[in-house]
Amino acid sequence: VVSTQSSICSKEMSERKLKGVVFGASGAIGNALVRELLGSDKWATVAVVTRRPLDNWDTLPGKEKLQQDVVSSLDEIQTLPADKYHHWDAVFNCLGTRVGTGKENFRKVDLQYFVDSANLAKRSGVNLFSMVSSQSANPKSMFYYLKIKGQAEEEVRQIGVNNLSIYRPGLLLERNKDFRLGEAIGSWIPFLNKIKVSEVAAAMRVDAERKATLSGAVDLYTNADIKSLLTQH
Repeated sequence: VVSTQSSICSKEMSERKLKGVVFGASGAIGNALVRELLGSDKWATVAVVTRRPLDNWDTLPGKEKLQQDVVSSLDEIQTLPADKYHHWDAVFNCLGTRVGTGKENFRKVDLQYFVDSANLAKRSGVNLFSMVSSQSANPKSMFYYLKIKGQAEEEVRQIGVNNLSIYRPGLLLERNKDFRLGEAIGSWIPFLNKIKVSEVAAAMRVDAERKATLSGAVDLYTNADIKSLLTQH
């Protein structure tokens, strides 16, 4: 009887439509991720937390599932009520800026907002916190960019969300409107780890769908691991 009930429960969970919230939806990976989630019949609601409405998404397939939550500043993540995304399935953080915008601003976007959104996931009882980091992220790195990325990973781990997925993609290809000169040059260097933005987004969706019925999983995906997720799907 226990086995039958467990099987029924598992089936109900697998058939249940999922809900996810995306931070950084206007960036390359976040934008691609929103399109992935809207295009999947496994997701019922896709919320994006933004500072302004994204009108260009009105024509996207699956747009009826899109929920735009506009805030005046991402500093408000700290005070978003727990019941806003109560028991949702995933919080995805794809935020990222350049060190060139200033060290203080970079630290706020690439560290503080990750900690704040992970705390939001924790207090809301969200099943999965999924975050984009960087290859070679290390809290002890001499390079400020990698140091902050490593600190973000470290602090998010300490929060203790139900499931955690950390993505460390290599050099990003096909950013479209989010052009970065260094990556454009690096795309021609053969020995560098590279991956398409669309591949990272697809892997994040696949992973979130797999973890919908899991608890206690902590996974760190390297560039090769991200690609492997897609080949296993």
